[in-house]
Amino acid sequence: MSTKGTSEDSSEVHQNDGSDGKSFEEAISATGFGLYNILLVATSLIWFSASLNITTSPGLIMPIAQCDLDLDLDRKGWLNSIVYLGMIFGASIWGVVGDMFGRKIIITGGLFLLGTFNILYGFTTSYYMLVILEFFAGFLSSENSASGPIGAYMVYVPEFLGVKYRARVMVFVCSFITLGAIVSMLFGLLILTQSINISIGSREYHSWQVYYWACSSFGLIGGCLSLLFPESPKYLMSRGKNAEALKALQRIYSINTRKSSESYPIKSLRDESQSNGQSHQSVESGEKSEKDAKAPSHIFRKAFGQFIPIFQRPYLFNCLLAGFIEFF
Repeated sequence: MSTKGTSEDSSEVHQNDGSDGKSFEEAISATGFGLYNILLVATSLIWFSASLNITTSPGLIMPIAQCDLDLDLDRKGWLNSIVYLGMIFGASIWGVVGDMFGRKIIITGGLFLLGTFNILYGFTTSYYMLVILEFFAGFLSSENSASGPIGAYMVYVPEFLGVKYRARVMVFVCSFITLGAIVSMLFGLLILTQSINISIGSREYHSWQVYYWACSSFGLIGGCLSLLFPESPKYLMSRGKNAEALKALQRIYSINTRKSSESYPIKSLRDESQSNGQSHQSVESGEKSEKDAKAPSHIFRKAFGQFIPIFQRPYLFNCLLAGFIEFF
């Protein structure tokens, strides 16, 4: 009888730890491919346009803003390059922040901030203020998939795709990096070629400032659209939030198949938080550990600590070689 009780207890523990549930790959594949994925991919074009506008706009506005900002060759060089200096600092932060706080908060917050920066650009009448804003905007955005909101897009979108479709769809999504820049330039062609003078109070604003205001729509609209999408189920499962992940998967399944969310074939998910270095601790100690991990000091230590291996073997030589090829 004692043996039977032990067996039942063991079975109960086995069910509670989620080991009999489905993995993320099985769960996301069961949602299929349909309207939800198409809407997400289409929305990501707006997201890419918002981020890439930060790098393309300085070069576009220089001929128009030359007199207003008193631009000489040195100032033009700084204005066009300062955004990339911001990216260098941002690249070490965003990946860590995304893993700690989730993909969606990076995407939504980043897009609204990028839209806000474009509005501030439009009200700028000082070269130095524009340079400062460009630096911080660069911190929020990146032209590659390593940092900032773009890095979050490149992680977020494939986490809603099953293995069957992931590679093919992401090849298409990667083309948005180029298309986003083209969209920004088309906006410039439509606005910067016009003679626009708007008086607000005692100040007069010209076409290059109106261009920035128009480009703010990418970030603001993209931020609003991002609110319609859930947090990544993969991220939720990695944090042990299987109930939230299951609700998100049911919603995706319902939109893709036009069926009731209750008909989603998977009813339980595997506990994948174990594979991310989390252990079964008490709720109190777990919350304390998570709070410490999200402290700004911990984030900066972890972010800049990722640079150290680059300057050590076996990566140092490859890093120098890649830099030489890139710049020379």
